[in-house]
Amino acid sequence: MRNDKGFSAAGLVVALAVILIMAAAAAPLVRSVDKFYLRREAAVLKNNLRRAQRLAVAEGRERVIVFDEYNECYTIRARDTAGVLRTESKTYFQNGVVLKFVRTRGTDKIVRYDPRGMTNDPCTIMLAKGGLEIKLTVNLGAGRVYECCINSKCANYKSADKCGCTDSCCDFSRTPGA
Repeated sequence: MRNDKGFSAAGLVVALAVILIMAAAAAPLVRSVDKFYLRREAAVLKNNLRRAQRLAVAEGRERVIVFDEYNECYTIRARDTAGVLRTESKTYFQNGVVLKFVRTRGTDKIVRYDPRGMTNDPCTIMLAKGGLEIKLTVNLGAGRVYECCINSKCANYKSADKCGCTDSCCDFSRTPGA
């Protein structure tokens, strides 16, 4: 009498092969989802920076965006008539997107728009997710926001001045339009 309990070795190999093929097919989709979330968070940040700039001009009041790398968030503040900065909104990065770094000329991690919508300091903001990075640059003066460098090469940047990718916008030592 034959014992038919359990799985055969051939059956297990076939099942394992099917699982591996499915995992290999899903890997690019995961990277695509990471890219989607990263681009979405960059777009939200870019829109909030532009909104703060427009409101600074429209209301004639200074707007300051303060970045908190530790808590993965940023706060938009407005100067009231008494000269005190009041918090308007606080935004946390979602879906595993992290605030890798914020670079300004000073030690403060801020973007400041004066009542004319101008900035006194250029600022570089790097967001990351799943080996992908995207850089936003707020230029000196007009405060325009530029986006570049959504690739995995920038994960290997060697210093604060150059990230290592071939994209000219990734030169951290200069600011576009400045």
